[in-house]
Order: sequence, then structure tokens, then C-alpha cells
Amino acid sequence: MQDRLGRFATSDRRLGRRAFLRRASTVGLVLPLVAASQWRNEFATLRGEWAPDLRPEAYLSAPDFLAHYESAFRAQGVRIGTSFAPELLGASPSHADRDADALAKRVLAAAVEDLGMTDVRLGLRWSNLAPDTDALNDFYEPYLDYCFASPLVRTVSLDIGPIKTFRWPELHVPQRVLDRLKVTPARGATITPDDELAQISFEHAERTVEYLARRYGGAKPVTFSFNEPFHGYGPQRWMMSPAYLVRMVEIIRASTAFRDACFLVNSAGGADLDQIAAFIDLLRARYPEVRDRLTSGVSMYTFVPPYVWFRRPVLQDILAHIQQPTRNWYGEVAKNLRRARDPERGFPIEITEAQAEPFGPLKQAGDSLAYYQHVLSECMERILNPAQRDTTIRMFGAEYQLARRFAGTATEGNEAILGLTRAINHL
Repeated sequence: MQDRLGRFATSDRRLGRRAFLRRASTVGLVLPLVAASQWRNEFATLRGEWAPDLRPEAYLSAPDFLAHYESAFRAQGVRIGTSFAPELLGASPSHADRDADALAKRVLAAAVEDLGMTDVRLGLRWSNLAPDTDALNDFYEPYLDYCFASPLVRTVSLDIGPIKTFRWPELHVPQRVLDRLKVTPARGATITPDDELAQISFEHAERTVEYLARRYGGAKPVTFSFNEPFHGYGPQRWMMSPAYLVRMVEIIRASTAFRDACFLVNSAGGADLDQIAAFIDLLRARYPEVRDRLTSGVSMYTFVPPYVWFRRPVLQDILAHIQQPTRNWYGEVAKNLRRARDPERGFPIEITEAQAEPFGPLKQAGDSLAYYQHVLSECMERILNPAQRDTTIRMFGAEYQLARRFAGTATEGNEAILGLTRAINHL
């Protein structure tokens, strides 16, 4: 033991005083965190689960929760829709896994026909529409055909990017496009219409809109969505400028098939709602005829610890379990809610992505009815406009929920989540 202590002391002298103090400070920080994490986990074990601070409504039974909000659901015309990505189920343009392709189609049909999700949002990734050539492939056609042909699907929202489309890694630009760029935008750059990447993406958007118009134009109402354009997610953290989005709107509106299309811009949480409101004002000033066809969306991840991005697994787990994963949604979106109610500058609000799947260390999100009811309650109490009469909450995780059912691994919580969703949509 003495020899070990001697070597330790000698090592610290070689490190120098500042290095030693840094190490000592780290130990002094981490040890209390470990102790606090251990205490919290033991307390959670006694309760039967690790439970963050949920709204009281979250702990109601599903029938009582439905009864509690039934009048509000009816008054606001609330429908639970979906933001659906077949890729999440293993489907791919190569059709390498035929079972995954079949599962993706089955899940979409069940979401619509069983759960009553009549409002469907699809993400058409650039990398999956034209991975090898300029000609668009047919990967998304089974899902598009279903949505546009099914009399049960009320509205279709298409996120055509091209640069940014929902689901990680958010930025879905084909590698062959990136390889041929003379100048690659820097990490965290805001893409403007003059950028080389933007110019190439506009060409792709024109092909995509022409393809969609030819196959589905006039079939039913279409909304084009721009996914979190003012927030830098994904490895490159690129964002889109308002001018870039205006050009995308012009490309869409140039098609007679989509002259009456609606437009949705969603935020990453409550972070970018002021920019979205300003963009809505910009579009209305330029195109007064779209005044009543613009929606501000909120991507709502209630159970995402702020420390989940730490790349040190042990520290990440400790901090995630100490931090309460609840948010002050009202504080984040209050200004947006006031703007939505403005008789001159107001706009509809939707929940574009409502968390109903696990994220990071928070495995109960997506498997617990209480967590799901907390998300819905937060939507109703703090984010949505109670004066709105046609309101969409898009479940983010329908693929996860239904895939578990079809695999025979659904828990009681999963089935309760699906049952509540069906009940809300059947009101």
C-alpha cells in the first residue's frame, strides 16, 4: 500500500500542481454525483420506477384521462396523427430486408385503420429518393400510394427537405452530392439560396414536386412541411435561411397541382418559434393568398435530458438520472401562443412530433401510459390554442409502438398508449 501511495504522490508531483488540482476537482465533482445518482436510483427502486415530475393528470387511468379531457378534445377538434418514417422499421430503397418493407407497410396501415391516425406526415429523404442518379426512385411510392388512395387518410403532410428531413441524422443529402461540392458549408452554417448546395437542392426539389404532382396532384389536401429549419441538428448542424425556404415555397407553388398547398414550419421544442412567426409574416406579405394556410409546429420532446449529448457513457448516465427530465413548456411557448391568438397575425398550432418512444437513458418514455398522458396533458394545457377548432398532435413513435405489438413484445403500457390514442381519435 505504501508503495502505491508513494508512486501516486510521485506521479502527482510530475503532473504539476494545476494538473493535480484539476484531477482532484474532477473527483470532488463526480463522487457526489455518483452518490446522488445511487440515492435516486435506490429511491426509484422503492417506488417501482424512476418517475420524474409528471402532471397529476398523467397518473389517471386511461378512461379517467379521456373523460377529463373529452370536452376539450371535442372543442378543439383534436386528432392524434403521426410523423411516419419507414426507415425506422428497417425499410430501405435497396429492399435488402423484405420483411422490414412488409412491416413498414403493415404499421402504416394499422396506424390509420386501427388507431384512426387520419393525418399522416411523411419524410421523403433526398438520399432515398435519388441515391445514385438524378432520376427519382420508387421507394416511397407504397406509402404515398396508400396515403393518397385511402379514404381514411384525411390530410397528407410531405416533408421533402431536400437538405433537412425529420428523423436522425436530420440531414439526408446523398453522399454523391456532398462529394461533388466545390465548397462544403461549414458546420453550423445557414444555407442561403446562393450556396452551391442550395442550388443543387432546388433542382432536386423541382423534380420531386413534378413527380408528386404527376402522381398525386389533386387527390387530397397536401401540406408541405419544413422540418426544424432554424435549428442546427445533425452532424453538420446546418440551418436554412428564410430566403432558402421562400425559394422552396416558390418551387412548390409553381406547380398548379399544389397551388393551394398548405405549409408547416416546426420548431425544435420552443427554441425557434419567434423565427417561425417572422417567417409566417414574411410569407403572408409576399403571398397574401396563403394567409390561412400556414401552421406553426412544435416538436415536443418532454423526456430528453439536457445531458444526453455527453460522450462519456458513465458521466452521461449519472447526469441524465440526476437531472429531472421535465420542461417548462408554457414558459417556452407562451409568446407563440399569444401570437397564435392575434386576429390579424395569428396562425394554427400543431404538435408535429409528440414524444412516444424512448430516448437515451429514459427507457420509460414510450412504454409508460403515465409518460404519454403527461405529454398529451402538456400539449392541452400549455402549448395548443384552446380557441383552435382543428388541432393535430402527431405521435412520434407510432412505428415503435406498433412494431412492438406485431413482434409480440408490447407491454401493458404500450397497449394502453395505443388504446388511448384510438379512443381519442374515435371521439
